[in-house]
Amino acid sequence: MGGLIEVESTHFIECVTSKLIESDLTPPGGEEFLVSDLPIRRPALVLAESAGASPKLRARRCACGYVACPPHNYGCERCGASCRESVDVQLIPSGVLTALTSVYVHAKLATPYAVGRVTLDAGPVLDVRLEDVSELAIGSRVLGGLFASTDAAGVEALDLHFGPEGHGS
Repeated sequence: MGGLIEVESTHFIECVTSKLIESDLTPPGGEEFLVSDLPIRRPALVLAESAGASPKLRARRCACGYVACPPHNYGCERCGASCRESVDVQLIPSGVLTALTSVYVHAKLATPYAVGRVTLDAGPVLDVRLEDVSELAIGSRVLGGLFASTDAAGVEALDLHFGPEGHGS
């Protein structure tokens, strides 16, 4: 499927609590996302080329066509090919919500919050944090956006959460 271009990867940092800082969740190619100058918490998974750019997901595509997201260098899960036969790619964070639930008790994160499983248009399936869950149902189209979050040490950064596609438009 479309939406794939080459990028390079970096390191991973764990995500935590959040608050919405976007005015809407518009589809790629629409209005730009409104984000701050905060760093991205998971740069090994999420890429935003500038403060106003729509976020993308980092992944690896094997020569057989299989797309691994998040990216890794262990080789292809489908055909077993070496990681040398795969390339870094970038995915548009949009897809279909296939599961959702609310979390009411968590040792470190503020509750309640919603999580779900999204089948991306490019193929991979991700477990994600959800926003505006009252507008979502199984089968809803969703789009990833950057949200401010603060970790247990008080460090604020941006993290990718998913919400209803076209929200706010």
